[in-house]
Amino acid sequence: MPSAFGNIHLGESFISYLCVNNESPTPVHDLAIKAELQTASQRFTLADSQANYNNPALDSSAKTQNTQPVTSTMLPTKTAGASPPTSPGTPPRVSLLPTQSAEFIIHHDIKELGLHILVCSVHYTAATERRYFRKFFKFHVLNPLAVKTKVNSLLNGRVFLEAQIQNLSTAPMCLERMKFDPNDLFDSTDLNTTNSTIPTTINDNTTTIPTVFDHAPYLSPQDTRQYLYMLSPKTPNDPLAQTTSTLGKLDIMWRTSMAQIGRLQTSQLSRKVPPIEPYDINVIKLPPLIVAEHPFTLQCRLRNNLPAETLCLSLAAVKAKMGDVLICGITELILGDVAPLHSVDFELHFFPLLAGLHNVTGLRINEAHSGIGRDVDSLTQVLVS
Repeated sequence: MPSAFGNIHLGESFISYLCVNNESPTPVHDLAIKAELQTASQRFTLADSQANYNNPALDSSAKTQNTQPVTSTMLPTKTAGASPPTSPGTPPRVSLLPTQSAEFIIHHDIKELGLHILVCSVHYTAATERRYFRKFFKFHVLNPLAVKTKVNSLLNGRVFLEAQIQNLSTAPMCLERMKFDPNDLFDSTDLNTTNSTIPTTINDNTTTIPTVFDHAPYLSPQDTRQYLYMLSPKTPNDPLAQTTSTLGKLDIMWRTSMAQIGRLQTSQLSRKVPPIEPYDINVIKLPPLIVAEHPFTLQCRLRNNLPAETLCLSLAAVKAKMGDVLICGITELILGDVAPLHSVDFELHFFPLLAGLHNVTGLRINEAHSGIGRDVDSLTQVLVS
């Protein structure tokens, strides 16, 4: 390899073929090879036949710094006078005649950005003298993707998550999988799927549902693709789900133009927690048909959203703020005490003046303990025929 051989992307695998060749006119013995990968913050031992020789009871995983899996494989070669390795995963100590070589492959999953240095150390014996040399190979790890998110939170606790994925590399990539792993408080619905019921299978035997992007799986350099997910609280009206800032993680897998697999998982995606109103009112049932100048009834529900405080609530009509749908019958309704995280159901009667689509407005909710009231800008919309 050249001393500096370019770039690799975060989430991909670094695989290197290393070869030690005896270019001297005399044999060398007890060849020991050590390959280390140094980053800005860590140092990984990818192969170490010297450690294996000093202590045959130790295998490569025991001598590997950190807990990431690494692999080094001795290649079969007729020119290398190699003795059988004493443990799997490390290159054996070999003796080399002139022009003979020892070859092996190292593998490492890239999980850190910035400059990486592969340090290869070779120990050997020439005649009776123990000798040693090192070579350094540098490469940079770049970010292949940019992830931007936008969150829309609804009053009922549902959350719509938009995720924009941009290809920052200089070559097209094929996005094989885009999966959202939600917070334990939520169930996630992938809104990028199609109506097709025929599943597909990717290389790790994971079954996926066809998506709207299957007709164009490639993402060209600097192109952006947008995904949409809906998060629903596992428990309806769960205050923890409504107030949590963490939503979940994105798990992204792609292939490069040479079919090499890359995989990244984002950190926890977060949102700005929306303010929670102490109470809210919703319509739970509408009549199937509403006719002009005929009264109709709405079934409503008023909920106390506070986790530890009882509210004393009442509902009043403000006729000056009503439009073409007027309240009829009782204009003030005392709902009484509503326990924390509980609700009360009631009916309201209205009279539509004109046909068309109208907002039901002109209501005010009052809380007796605090003396604070809040206008209901729009209870619902009704279509009057």
